Amino acid sequence: MSHQGGRLFPLLQARFLRGTIVSMIDQSLLSALSFCIALVLIRLGSKLEYGLYVQLFAVLMLSMNLQNASINTPLIALGPKRSPEQMNLLVTHLLWLQFVVVLFLMMLASAVLWVIVLGYDVPGLDTGLILPFASWLGASWLREYMRGYRFLQHTPHRVLLLDSVYAAMVLSGLGWFWMQGATSLELLLWILAAANLVSGLVSYSRSRLTALPEWGKLGESLRDTWELARWGLPGVIVSWGIVNTYVYIASSIEGTEAAAEIAAARLLMMPVGMLLVAWTRVYQPLASLWLSQQGMDKVLHAAKLSVLMLLGIGLVYLTCLMYGYEMLEQYVLGSDYAGLEPVVLLWGGYFMLSTVRLSGTAILIAAGKFKWMFYYALIGLLLLIPIALVLTLQLGIAGTVLGMSVVEAILIVLLYRHGVYTLRKEHGH
Repeated sequence: MSHQGGRLFPLLQARFLRGTIVSMIDQSLLSALSFCIALVLIRLGSKLEYGLYVQLFAVLMLSMNLQNASINTPLIALGPKRSPEQMNLLVTHLLWLQFVVVLFLMMLASAVLWVIVLGYDVPGLDTGLILPFASWLGASWLREYMRGYRFLQHTPHRVLLLDSVYAAMVLSGLGWFWMQGATSLELLLWILAAANLVSGLVSYSRSRLTALPEWGKLGESLRDTWELARWGLPGVIVSWGIVNTYVYIASSIEGTEAAAEIAAARLLMMPVGMLLVAWTRVYQPLASLWLSQQGMDKVLHAAKLSVLMLLGIGLVYLTCLMYGYEMLEQYVLGSDYAGLEPVVLLWGGYFMLSTVRLSGTAILIAAGKFKWMFYYALIGLLLLIPIALVLTLQLGIAGTVLGMSVVEAILIVLLYRHGVYTLRKEHGH
């Protein structure tokens, strides 16, 4: 290895560490904000209102998974392997593609909600939620794109700035709710839509994104994107099913209030989940770059150290959570959500398993193995539905979480014994 090459890896390690720290701060901010939103709904609203919000939020997460699969993931996977000029074209082309796709999804979401409101008796769901939800969805796509663009540039501090603007607006709205002593789900969705839109536009105005791309090269960008997205899109749909099915299984068997209870228990483990997201945001672009330079050793080494660190943080957090649970139940969840400690502990085990599973997922996504990811996710979903249904019928919402943990363990075996193992062989390991 040359002297220059010998200095390059420590430099990348330093950038990785700094980026991870900043991204962890950013995700801690978002985690705290999500916690505040849930807390306001839990303390000031009804279980029905919070349960409805949880189900709408799950739908939003499906749309964000579609955004990541069709736009941000191809951007992060393809961008580092292109020249600066080609990368700028790709960035702008995908922004325009996103604009068309999100308009369609906003209309589709509005139509589906309209049919549900008119054709089914869903408690708490009315026509007044349709427009704010569609607006929340569309604005969220803009902010998420700008976050992906900033991570592509390896500038997580700009992501932190973007999310700080977003958080400030949302917290202002939540503060108003708290002073009023009451909540409005419709107004909350409007606040979230406005905060996403303004923060996304502020970040866009400070970027170098061009207003109009070179249309003659649009086909090349779309073709390359589709090569990745054609397996990524179905993959994220079934992956969303694995992560979010618990809400609908609990709701269908135990009622809408059960969805509120299982979500409230999960809420206390949210910092760990957001920490995992923070890590993948920083790790995946760098892993993609390392793989393009035949740096499989760097990819595996960084993943191994990261998993050990994340598991350690998660275990410390879970231990502190259990010691202080009675206080949290009294001052955070309230009497309506009493007796959820066993479910919280089960969520803790689930997130520990997710830490290991997510590291393998991040490696394969960085390598562009979206076809593999689709098949793994499909197997997981087909196993999850019957396992979670049976365990929920037997154990209630605790069985739902237990079923998800069983499937996480199965996915870990698939990812590492087939996916990562095969990838290592491809790279001569």
